[in-house]
Amino acid sequence: MGRLSGWVATYLIIALLFGWWPFEDSAIKTFTGQCSYDAGYQDGWDGSLPNCEASDYIAGYDDGAFDSDCDWAKCTKRDFKTFKRYGCGSWERQAC
Repeated sequence: MGRLSGWVATYLIIALLFGWWPFEDSAIKTFTGQCSYDAGYQDGWDGSLPNCEASDYIAGYDDGAFDSDCDWAKCTKRDFKTFKRYGCGSWERQAC
């Protein structure tokens, strides 16, 4: 058992040095804050592809994409029907 744990430790050290991390990348992103709600919101607003699977990130991404669509419908397109169809809320309260 001691020899196996030595090999595993050696592999993990080498993998870390060369960037061959064998585990899910989202764990590292969560630790560094790249999977936060705020990061997801910004990515959703910008229309970037989602790059994390954490639930907080996905919730932020969805909210950012929705708010961006509402902003586009009111401020860029100036289309009340599209704004209402998206379910954006009050036309008067939406700031541009």
